[in-house]
Amino acid sequence: MAPKYTQAALDSAVQEVLDGTPATVVAEASKIPVTMIRKWVTNAKNGTTRKRRGPKPLLPVEAEDAIQDWVIGRQIVRYPVGRSEILKKAQEISELVAGRAVTDGCYKRFMGRHPDLTNRSAQLLSKTRNAVEFEDILLLFSSMAKVIIETGATADQIFNVDETAFCKAAKSKRVVAVRRSKNVWTTTPTTSFHMT
Repeated sequence: MAPKYTQAALDSAVQEVLDGTPATVVAEASKIPVTMIRKWVTNAKNGTTRKRRGPKPLLPVEAEDAIQDWVIGRQIVRYPVGRSEILKKAQEISELVAGRAVTDGCYKRFMGRHPDLTNRSAQLLSKTRNAVEFEDILLLFSSMAKVIIETGATADQIFNVDETAFCKAAKSKRVVAVRRSKNVWTTTPTTSFHMT
């Protein structure tokens, strides 16, 4: 059964007892069992601190924070990273720091320690479509209008010869992104797209 008090409440209760208030009075006021308060008062006097359960993380906290910042930075410039890229980056750091390889469990624990990151499906943007500016559309429209006026073309003489139907359909990929971000875009490396 989970305790009905927070870690902050327990810490403040332990501090009150260390300051001289009797443990029974603090336990009654804070609704924390007196045995729990006495246990952590003893631990505080001995210098024992609360640690997380399980093995120690392979990478230091600074390295994991650097990887998290790298993931966020890549998302901002529209090149989000996936699980394999994160594992590759962690592998490089781990070989320098610990001399050991990382495993798939390291990725799962990394994601658990960083709840502001989540797995998402990225929406694709082709580089050509992403690079179109307003001036490009104006130039296209004005040049087409000029040709139509110069040749005296009518509506039955104009054909759409767009070749986008011949492009292969790109698939979206799973990436790691910041939780609560509205859109995650990724840019495809192919440039075989004709904006007409």
